[in-house]
Amino acid sequence: MKLRIAASALVLLAACNQPAEQDLPVQASEAASEVAAAPVNPAISAAAAAPTSRYTSLKQCKVTRSAPDEDWSESRCDGVDGWALQLDYGDLRENVQVLRAGRPSVDLNLGALTGGAFNSVGDAIEWRAPEAGQPPAALILRNSVSEDVNQPERLTAYLVVADLAQGCVVANVPPSADQNAAARAIADGPQRNCLKP
Repeated sequence: MKLRIAASALVLLAACNQPAEQDLPVQASEAASEVAAAPVNPAISAAAAAPTSRYTSLKQCKVTRSAPDEDWSESRCDGVDGWALQLDYGDLRENVQVLRAGRPSVDLNLGALTGGAFNSVGDAIEWRAPEAGQPPAALILRNSVSEDVNQPERLTAYLVVADLAQGCVVANVPPSADQNAAARAIADGPQRNCLKP
């Protein structure tokens, strides 16, 4: 009798200690189906298609022609995706031409933007592409201009945005707290008209 009671108690105890169905871990097959059915994160998809930047350092340009006694020079360096850059210097003024074989050069004509004032170009060119793996559609460069004849050492740094398809400058973004973001928004946005010299 005592043996039967002990056996019954053990069976009852074992039944009470079984985990509830909702507490059981997910089976491997169920986990796999859950992963397969998981929706694609739109933030990740958007990031993959977001505009991207690549950079070219103008410090790597090599002088191809110069006349030190006349204070002018031309330098060249490779850009991205077959583009090249020519940095023209003369009389304390700088200009950039964007070159590609089989296509007309894109002369940024920075002198027209500065009204002929002394200027210097920043150390890097930013190439903007619609998304990773695509060729650039625009470029951005910093152009520091001496606008005050009484204080020529004081420079105003603009960001110049060029549309490579049109082959012209489309914006000359003045200094501001969000200058970089503003220049990129123009480079990545809908086509704008070329600035008139």
